[in-house]
Amino acid sequence: RRPSMYKTILVNMLGIMIILFLSQGIYSGEKSSMRGLIIYASENFIEVKWGDNEYEFFFTDGTEVYYKQKKADMNAVRICQIAEVFYSKDREGVRHLERIEIKRSSYCYR
Repeated sequence: RRPSMYKTILVNMLGIMIILFLSQGIYSGEKSSMRGLIIYASENFIEVKWGDNEYEFFFTDGTEVYYKQKKADMNAVRICQIAEVFYSKDREGVRHLERIEIKRSSYCYR
């Protein structure tokens, strides 16, 4: 006896839905890093310029800050610093800071 076309389609659709559901929990985001010049800093995010492009990176509760290879707090982050940022990108393309290492002090004067 052959299964009906309706059952075959239903089983395939169910399989696809299960795979999509499971993949949402597994997806952790793209991880990457870059080095650039901090051109804007606030309590929520920083903007980093690299070449002709500017990128926004948002702080999280788990963001680690390092200055001169020592752990520091968010107050160490200022404009005009050269920094290396380690981040993950979510499904919407938002970059979340995991770690920021300040490589060179600020050369801006207030």
